[in-house]
Amino acid sequence: GNIPFGYEYDGDQLVLMDVHKRTIRFIFRRWLQLAHVTKTMRMLTVLDELGRRKYLWKDGSPFNKHRVKYLLKNAIYCGKMKVKGFGVSEHQYDTVISKKYFTRVQATFA
Repeated sequence: GNIPFGYEYDGDQLVLMDVHKRTIRFIFRRWLQLAHVTKTMRMLTVLDELGRRKYLWKDGSPFNKHRVKYLLKNAIYCGKMKVKGFGVSEHQYDTVISKKYFTRVQATFA
């Protein structure tokens, strides 16, 4: 499948790139910090701050709402991986956030 943002293949292993780890953590942290505002305002604020910090997508282009939502909903960052035809399983790659933190973020989408 697609290589998730923040990871690269090194042989047959996914390796977390430190330069993107900071960006991913920033997105998760700010999303929760802005829980008191609407989802639309939260997204606009996060996108604005990503731009001001010059955090870019893996191809060097700016983030957009689809990319931010993709990151926030992707369980790979807490140690889980969806495998087509097999469901969700734990993975052994480096993680960015805890499962508890990921669950808190998912609750903001309910």
